[in-house]
Amino acid sequence: MPGTIRAGLTTAGPTGDYATDLALGYIQTRSGPTDGNVRIAGPNPWIDLSATNVTVAGRAYALAADMTGATDSSAAGNNAVAALSVVRSDGQTGGMILIPAGSLGLANTWNVSGPQIRVAGVGSGSIVVPLSGGAFTNGLINVSGNQCLLENFMFRGTSQTPGNNPAADGIVFSGGNVTLRLNAIQAFYLNGWFFNFLSTATGYDVRMVSCNSRQCAKGVTADGTSATGLSPSITLMSCFMDPVAAGGDCSYFPAAHDIILPGCFGSALTSSGATRRAAGAGSRRTTEATTPKSSSAIRPSSATTIARSRIRRGPASHSQAAPSTGIGTDLCM
Repeated sequence: MPGTIRAGLTTAGPTGDYATDLALGYIQTRSGPTDGNVRIAGPNPWIDLSATNVTVAGRAYALAADMTGATDSSAAGNNAVAALSVVRSDGQTGGMILIPAGSLGLANTWNVSGPQIRVAGVGSGSIVVPLSGGAFTNGLINVSGNQCLLENFMFRGTSQTPGNNPAADGIVFSGGNVTLRLNAIQAFYLNGWFFNFLSTATGYDVRMVSCNSRQCAKGVTADGTSATGLSPSITLMSCFMDPVAAGGDCSYFPAAHDIILPGCFGSALTSSGATRRAAGAGSRRTTEATTPKSSSAIRPSSATTIARSRIRRGPASHSQAAPSTGIGTDLCM
């Protein structure tokens, strides 16, 4: 790419003309003293939510996310998605949205509705915060697009007691959701599920790697209905769920198609939560028979008939029940 993209750049950038680059949003200028930060409005190589705006196909999309976490910045996120949903000259859509270091306050759901969108932070320094009084029917972030990637950021409630924070799931999945990837996302003190796959989500080929939830109300859940072929089909790898403080389930899979959980850890109170829970009429469950502990329990719903419980790997101490008919949740760990 010709030129160098910097805040306050005074020489030509990608198009070779400074005025054009400025108008297209490739270069961001700021009034008043410079704060020393670099902001690239994009759309290439990314859209920085804290930039003033991004211009695509002659239309400006306002951004200017407040990274102090004091005010609602959901409009900035939704506008960035809208900008990346414009069809490019190559006939494709999508791109990268950067959550810079700081706190991104949300009082409404951020909808990642377009396909091929990457939402990335800079690690645990990029924090998504649910604001008091917010409306989060579809979670803090709702993903309905296909081939999306979300990675390297954190959810964090303002109170260390989940029940004192707004009722909100971290990420809700509600659309096609084919070939999704979620990497290195953390959550603390959410008053809801960390990840919630609704029955309207297809959720095929979804992989979550190194995603950790600590002291949230609940961990991860995935629903399924006959209308979607008992989707979703999900792999969680090296994930950690600890809802002990709120007494919720680490994971609950009612009638989902296939759930694979290699190297995952859950810690829950036996009296009120479970590390793994599968439910659904005629469901089948692949799970481990572990030694009961006060902080670990595998509990099917009392209204559920477990049609098959089998183990695919593990030492001889694990048991395998005789198979029977039925379809539903199939857990593999």
